[in-house]
Amino acid sequence: MIQNPNITTTRVSSEPEVDRSILKIIIFALFGAAFGIFSVYLFSGFLGSFDGNLFLVWFPVSLIFFVFVTLQSVFIKSRWRLGSVLFVQGLLPLALFWRELYPNPSALILIAAGVNLLFLITAGLKGQIMAADTFSVRISPVAKQVVPRAIAGMLILLTAVTYTYYFPRKNFTDELGRSAVGEVVRSAQPILNIWFPGVSVAEPVGTFIRDLAIAKLQDTSVDLTQQDGTPTSVSFRFLPERMKQQLIENVAQGIQSSILQATGGRISMDETVEDATYNALREAVTGASEELKTAGGIAIAVLFFFILKGLFSLFYWLIALLSFLFFKFLIVVGFAYLSAEDRTREFALFS
Repeated sequence: MIQNPNITTTRVSSEPEVDRSILKIIIFALFGAAFGIFSVYLFSGFLGSFDGNLFLVWFPVSLIFFVFVTLQSVFIKSRWRLGSVLFVQGLLPLALFWRELYPNPSALILIAAGVNLLFLITAGLKGQIMAADTFSVRISPVAKQVVPRAIAGMLILLTAVTYTYYFPRKNFTDELGRSAVGEVVRSAQPILNIWFPGVSVAEPVGTFIRDLAIAKLQDTSVDLTQQDGTPTSVSFRFLPERMKQQLIENVAQGIQSSILQATGGRISMDETVEDATYNALREAVTGASEELKTAGGIAIAVLFFFILKGLFSLFYWLIALLSFLFFKFLIVVGFAYLSAEDRTREFALFS
């Protein structure tokens, strides 16, 4: 009988999982910091002008910043080194808000900045732990640990800055207010046209109300009585022109009366919808008590946070995808490489 020989296994190890290229860590971290600073710079410009184009650029730049934060958790192996990088990246953008910090620092912004740093560093370290616990380099699980926390921290800071800039520091000028309300009203135009085709918020209020009445009547029918006394229903479109105009006038008068009653008669029919909306809001705010203004400011800030949080949550998948594609690109160009601790586990390093 032939006995099987004793089989021994040996552990195959290529190299330890430690940072090799400090220079590339610094380069990568600087690029990440640049996107973080640029993101906050764009947001700061948006606060001062309420220019929608700045917001449209700020959003994708912020997504790219979170891509760098995610990949830092994959490539940087030292916990203290990763924490230091994230600390600097979270601290540098505060320089753009120096007016809010010097000579009279805002306690709210300082607290929010501390929370942002805590969330950012925690997110990065959680991602690093996730990367170390997987047998192969997988970006998606790391992104799930990093992205929500990092975004929440940044939005807490930006919400605090927004509230402080507009309310306690009273930087909400009349020009900025008109621009902000105008952007919001114009953005509602496509939605408004779904139900009321043909109306325009750029028109005077009187014309807008008349167009609103016409759109409301287009698909309605009018009950009429024929000469022989028989009741009938006729579509608005087929009514005589004189009867059409009378109905439009009656509906428009009803809408106008409701608006004037709701606003206390402070709206002029000759000003545009944008101007009328802003003037009505300004008078309502001016007449409010300081306590109500403060409560309203806080409510707006909280609403602002949750709107942006919901918007970013729709793009978590995109951040994970971009992180994966950028990771593959860095491997292909030789900026980083994959290594194996043994036959069952691989990790990524800067070369």
